[in-house]
Amino acid sequence: MKPSDQIKEKLNIVDVIREYVPGLKQVGANHKALCPFHKEKTPSFIVSPDKQVWHCFGCDRGGDIFKFIMEIEGMEFKDALRILAKKAGIELKPWDRSLSTKRSRFLKILDLASIFFQKTLESDQGKIAQDYLVKRKVNSSVAEEFKLGYAPDAWDKLLSFLKARGYKEQEIFEAGLTVKKDQRSYDRFRNRLMFPISDVHGNVVGFTGRILGKEIEGQGKYVNTPQTLVYDKSRVLYGLSKAKEAIRKQDLCILVEGQVDVIASYQTGVKNVVAVSGSALTLPQINLIKRFTQNIALAFDVDIAGSSATKRGIDLALSSGLNTKIIQLPQGKDPDECIKSNPEIWKKAISSLSRIMDYYFDNVLKNLDLSKVEDKKEAAKSLLPIISKIFDPVERSHYLGRLAEKLKVDEEILAEAIRKGKRGTPRRVSTESPKQGKEKSPEEKSLERLLGLVLKFPKNISFVLENLESSDIGVSRIQTLFIFLKVFYNKEVPFSIEKFQKALSKKYPKLKKQVDILLLGVEKDMLEEEEASKEIADIAKRVKSYALRKRLKGLEFDIRRAERLKDKENINLFSREFKRLSGELAKIEREE
Repeated sequence: MKPSDQIKEKLNIVDVIREYVPGLKQVGANHKALCPFHKEKTPSFIVSPDKQVWHCFGCDRGGDIFKFIMEIEGMEFKDALRILAKKAGIELKPWDRSLSTKRSRFLKILDLASIFFQKTLESDQGKIAQDYLVKRKVNSSVAEEFKLGYAPDAWDKLLSFLKARGYKEQEIFEAGLTVKKDQRSYDRFRNRLMFPISDVHGNVVGFTGRILGKEIEGQGKYVNTPQTLVYDKSRVLYGLSKAKEAIRKQDLCILVEGQVDVIASYQTGVKNVVAVSGSALTLPQINLIKRFTQNIALAFDVDIAGSSATKRGIDLALSSGLNTKIIQLPQGKDPDECIKSNPEIWKKAISSLSRIMDYYFDNVLKNLDLSKVEDKKEAAKSLLPIISKIFDPVERSHYLGRLAEKLKVDEEILAEAIRKGKRGTPRRVSTESPKQGKEKSPEEKSLERLLGLVLKFPKNISFVLENLESSDIGVSRIQTLFIFLKVFYNKEVPFSIEKFQKALSKKYPKLKKQVDILLLGVEKDMLEEEEASKEIADIAKRVKSYALRKRLKGLEFDIRRAERLKDKENINLFSREFKRLSGELAKIEREE
């Protein structure tokens, strides 16, 4: 048996979730609470001890015990597995014990280094760093919370400190804390204010050191840990381990450029802030953010023209489906400067967010004369590539229409220009489930509800099968379930939901999980059989009307095409069918 299955056998999902959601209360066979992942006034977060699954019918997140830990803690499956294995008292065998040991030693080395830097900051040696923090108005409690430290102006104090605690020169070097020259090792960070960089779980994985005093030739103002086994700057956001709960609660992640910006904001009480540490926003960082929110706000200069690293990061955010906004600060000011001047400037700027696309439109068009062909071309050249990156088709269509209106050109011409630009380029690979964050249509919601109801109250299956055809089901995965149900129902008498789910799990294991969620959605309402039957009849009519409207729309197209071709036979045929289906639809609408 796999460790994950052993864990599921030993742990009750309700007990685990209640540790994070104390308000979880039993309602019938299930448990209900306010969702921990989005703001809501009425509980829609349901946990089923029987099915060992959870689902929020407000934000549409859900899954098993592992998925919950991954979502609430913002971690990968392997980390959730480790946490739950510990709770269950199950020992996991590392896939590569030597690599696991090496990683653990690096983390211990870096944690010790962080403590060394903190202690040095508090000592007489750290006065230069203490004075700098006073100058930057960083209070001592926040400096302590962010574990700020000082690397002394010496060649090998940290190296000696770590060697005295049993660590070897080579592993200290591989952890990124020393450099080698002429066969000797020296401390990488000297006479610098130290900012420990933590992963999403709070483990110190690297450092940024700011020079204090005169800059050293060949070295910049800031020195960073190089890439190591535990540190990859493209996969880390400064301050995320502290900001993740605030990000989730505010449903917004504010991105700034530097560590001091994060700390300054934190002091004002605005804690949903992280820093990209001077590098471009990357896809792994975007995926980290998406564990906690779908909304980001950028608080740094955005280069409209050219192919800057910042702009490439924004393009990634747009194409990944993040709702991307911009915080507009006074010209030339960064968050830290604004906060020092007046914290209210920062807070007001956050409360007045602009959509990044509106910002692009304003900045591109303000210097152009759109009565001139050349300027129209320039506007299209600047904005079309950005519009093409927008993930959501409705939002993309909105901005395409807006540009068409501004340029006074046909929208289809601009759409064709985007299509031409995309030809020959690789398709973007989605990094998440397409359902995450995607609003379901009324038809899809109706179909899911209908299927959940008939499976919970199987006496109504025959009614639905008699009144609906598989072609009436306009969502492919639900149509697959409908057809499977029809075949199974006609073979298995009497119908058993347990046998149905067992058969479904063999042929369509992914759909079996969806059935669990559909049943959970019905169970939370605690309906009586009579209420369910009435709702099933109403939804069946609605589904039929959705299907009829689609067919009528298709027939309209067929009739117009036949008229263009002067095909009288098909004109008559399609028109008769159109009249018949219109009558059916009118009858359903009268009954409703």
